[in-house]
Amino acid sequence: MFEYKSFTILSYYLGGDIINERIWKQFENVVSKYSNKNAVIGFDNTINYSELKRKSEHVALKLLKLGVGRNVVVGVRMSRSTDLIVAYMAIIKVGGVILPIDNSLPELRIEYMLKASNCSIVLTNDFLKCLSSYEKKEMLQKIECNETLSSNSDVAYIMFTSGTTGFPKGVPITYDSFWAFLKNFTKTINFISDDIIAALTTISFDISMVELVLPVLSGMTIVLFHEKTINNPYLLLEKIETYGLTVIQTTPSRMDLLLEVGRKRDWCSKIKKVLIGGENFPLSLRNQLHENGIINIFNVYGPTEATIWISVSNVNKGKRIDLGYPLLGNNFIIIDENGNIIEGDGRGELCISGIQLTIGYLNNPEQNKDKFKYFGQTEEKFYLTGDIVEKIDDKYYFLGRKDEQVKIRGYRIELEEIEHHMMKINGINKVKVLSKKGKYGNYLIGFYSSDAPIEAADIRNELKEYLADYMIPSSYIRLKEFPCNVNGKVDRNKLLELANTNLG
Repeated sequence: MFEYKSFTILSYYLGGDIINERIWKQFENVVSKYSNKNAVIGFDNTINYSELKRKSEHVALKLLKLGVGRNVVVGVRMSRSTDLIVAYMAIIKVGGVILPIDNSLPELRIEYMLKASNCSIVLTNDFLKCLSSYEKKEMLQKIECNETLSSNSDVAYIMFTSGTTGFPKGVPITYDSFWAFLKNFTKTINFISDDIIAALTTISFDISMVELVLPVLSGMTIVLFHEKTINNPYLLLEKIETYGLTVIQTTPSRMDLLLEVGRKRDWCSKIKKVLIGGENFPLSLRNQLHENGIINIFNVYGPTEATIWISVSNVNKGKRIDLGYPLLGNNFIIIDENGNIIEGDGRGELCISGIQLTIGYLNNPEQNKDKFKYFGQTEEKFYLTGDIVEKIDDKYYFLGRKDEQVKIRGYRIELEEIEHHMMKINGINKVKVLSKKGKYGNYLIGFYSSDAPIEAADIRNELKEYLADYMIPSSYIRLKEFPCNVNGKVDRNKLLELANTNLG
């Protein structure tokens, strides 16, 4: 289905106007101050700020010659290398749209992302190949816009998240939203040019932008780790010590693991800032970090629909971990079960408005109607997060979810998407997927009924065709019938009891 075409990078600078002036201009200001400083230290090579700018401009020139400009989607399907950051900055230079493509995703999922986003060019690692979109004319149709997608602001990137319909949802974020986040988050955390940040996150997770784009706007140094290092906590600790990292962004689950395996090592000595997000942040973890000498700890919160992190809380003190306050230009409200705004303190669903809000899901008017509502006399647009929070004295505390969305290793997952694909497996009659808490975070269990037993390996192989590896249940339990509660619905608690009995 795909056709690869090669091209040669030209060795002269890109001229003309800067389309996305704010981000690129800030980058140029940093380059003028730190031209010889290491911008990116990778396992493949190291480049300074001057080289990063030059390479980005070369690639940007070729993108322009290929017709890439404002609102043109460019897929980036690359391994974790210095070229990855070059690609991002080149796309920003010409005002294009970054579509991160994780190489580990199933091909069918990648094909869906390319088609849904109307992506026509995909950059590969050596920058000598571009991936033509779809050859069939019906697959070259433009994105079908609806009222929530009409905006004068150009799109900076598109992230795909798990969806309830069996297919991932495309979330476009504009340059206005992206710039507001980059500027205000940098000030809030107080990133400085002396900071050295670890790039640990897969590019399909929007928080990777904090590790790949934000640092080069502050004169920081990015250390890119190989996948093998990231997946080996002992090796990762060794690298953290070797490079003298000062900033780490990670999930509570991964930090728990690092603290566990690094108990007898002084790997935390140079860390100045720890950003914890993607999952509920337990108070016990904060206390453990303090015991290891880390005192500048931030709880960061935000759905993909609100441009990475929407709020920050410095949680060095206090008896509870709160979500903090929205970044400048954004706002929180809480609504009750009837959709009415709760004034003052109370419990309800958290809703977000402001500059960082997405313009709406791609080609998904039903989801846009369900998840975006207008409140107040000014009819301000809010995103309904599905997160239940408690507000006490102007502080917000996370309590749980109102739906079946869960977090696995920091990734947001709609259980209905997994169930949709399990139900397509021949012989399976009924399915329920649940999340169960483990020692180092949650994991998934797939319950199913079938006419005959099905090997777990066969189920996994079927799901690998459509789902990312973190969405595939680690265990499967076959049932003769599903337990139900008095309302006739599947009894989740009894299923988890069965899991305890069967899995130990």
